[in-house]
Amino acid sequence: MDTIADPHISFDDNGVSNYYQEYIDAEKTRVLKGDQGRDHFNQIVQKIRKDNNGTYDCVLGVSGGVDSSYLAYLAAQAGLKVLRVQFIRQSQKGSQGKVGKTPVDGANRTSN
Repeated sequence: MDTIADPHISFDDNGVSNYYQEYIDAEKTRVLKGDQGRDHFNQIVQKIRKDNNGTYDCVLGVSGGVDSSYLAYLAAQAGLKVLRVQFIRQSQKGSQGKVGKTPVDGANRTSN
């Protein structure tokens, strides 16, 4: 791995980076799992719906990658009206950035 690009990265004797260990430590206190995580997510969804006074419940930046695609899927499953936004650099030839149009086909079919 190129450690020049990130001078703060280090690896232990097993090849595990300090960032991985930092995540594992933070996960213990900051990541809600199972029923607790689902309940917290549902509370957030209810607050979004309650506070909504516009056409959309939320704005979600999507790249077409796994993380943003999964968030788009979860929002659609929760019934949120999501404005999906994707920014595409002009250097990506043939690409046309559009508000509400993403490579996330499943989310496009299921979201409002």
